[in-house]
Amino acid sequence: MADRLFAAIGALQAKESAASLHLRPPFRGRLFWHLRYARRNLLLRRDYDRVAGDLLDYVLRHQQEERERRRLEALSWAMRHEFSTTDPQLAIDYLGNVYGTSLRFGGARDGRLFKHARSDGTSFAVDDIQLPANLSIRQTPAKPLIIGQITAGRMERECAGRCERLVPGDIFAHSDSPTVMKARELRAAAVTIDVAVLAQVAATSPARAPGPVRLTGYRPISPVAAQRWNRAVAYLRAELADGEAQPLVMGAVARLLAATVLTTFPNTALVGPTAQDRRDATSATARAAVAYIEEHAHRDLSVADISAAVNVSIRAVQFAFRRHLDTTPMAYLRRVRLERAHRDLLAADPRDGVTVTMIAARWGFLSHSRFAARYRRAYDVTPRHTLHS
Repeated sequence: MADRLFAAIGALQAKESAASLHLRPPFRGRLFWHLRYARRNLLLRRDYDRVAGDLLDYVLRHQQEERERRRLEALSWAMRHEFSTTDPQLAIDYLGNVYGTSLRFGGARDGRLFKHARSDGTSFAVDDIQLPANLSIRQTPAKPLIIGQITAGRMERECAGRCERLVPGDIFAHSDSPTVMKARELRAAAVTIDVAVLAQVAATSPARAPGPVRLTGYRPISPVAAQRWNRAVAYLRAELADGEAQPLVMGAVARLLAATVLTTFPNTALVGPTAQDRRDATSATARAAVAYIEEHAHRDLSVADISAAVNVSIRAVQFAFRRHLDTTPMAYLRRVRLERAHRDLLAADPRDGVTVTMIAARWGFLSHSRFAARYRRAYDVTPRHTLHS
C-alpha cells in the first residue's frame, strides 16, 4: 500500500514538473514567459489544493487537460505559416506554389526582403504579402480565386487589354487572364478561396452561363460592397486567430466568404428561381429537405448538399423554404443546431471544463455574442445560466 502511494506521489510530482518546465524561456520576451508560467503554476497549485483528497483523479484530469492544450497549440501553429527571404528566385518558387500560378519577376535584386504570412482555413486563407522595391510581375491565371487589397505602396496591372492603377484601400480580384503587374514597395492583404466553395452557395443558369460560378468583373460593384468585403475579412482574421478550428465553424466561415464574394463582385450566379425551380419548390421538397437537415445537422452542410439530397436545384430548395416555411434552409439549420446546443448545455457539467463557447463552436455558431443573443430569444435565459443550472 505504501509503495503504491509513494509511486502515485512520484507520478504527480513528475507530471507537475513536466507541465511546468516543458518549455524553456525564449531568447526574447523572457520576462513575459516567466510571468505567464508563474501564474499558470499558481493556478495549478490552487486546483490541486482544492481536490487534494483525490490524487489519482487529479493526475488523470490534468493529463487530459495538458493533451488538449497541446493539441490546440499545435492546431493554431499549423494554421499559421510565415515565410521570408532575400532570394528572388526562392520567393518566385514559393509564391508560385502557394497561389498555383507561374510568376516571373523583373527588377528583383538580392538583399531585399520578400515576406508572406498565411492564416489557413483549409478551403480559404488570409494572407499578408510584402514585395520589395520596384518589381514587374508576369502572372498566369491562379488556381484558387484570389481577392487582394492594397495596404501600402501602389500597383499597376494590365489584363485582358485593360490597364488600371491601384492605391492603398483598393480591392481587386485576380483575373482569369494572364496579367502583368508593376509593384512599388507593395504591401497587400489577400484572401484565397477554393472556387468549388462558390458552388455551395449559388449556381448558374445552364441556359445563361453553363458551368461553375465565375466572376465577370474584378472590382467591387459599389463602395458599400467594398465595405462589406472589408468587414468579412476582419471577421475571417478573428476566427482564424482564435485557433479552434471546429469543422462546422470553418465550413460556415468558408460559405460566408463565398457569399460575400458573390455580393461584392459581378458574377454569373443565378439570382432568381427559374420556372422549373418554381415547379420543384413543393411542400414535399420542403419536407424532404427538413428531414435531411434534422438527420445530418451535426455535419458541415451547405445548401448545395441539401439540394443534392432532395434532387432539386439550390434555388428550388431556397424557394420551397420561403414558400412553405417562411425561412431559408440555412436559417432552419441554425434553428436545429440551436436546439442541439441547448440539449448539450443541459447535459454538460461545467466542472468537467465544458464551456458555452465550446458547445457553440461544436454546433457551428461563429460568434459567441450572437449565439448568446439567439439562445436568449429562444429560451428566455442565457446559455451560461443553462450550463450552470
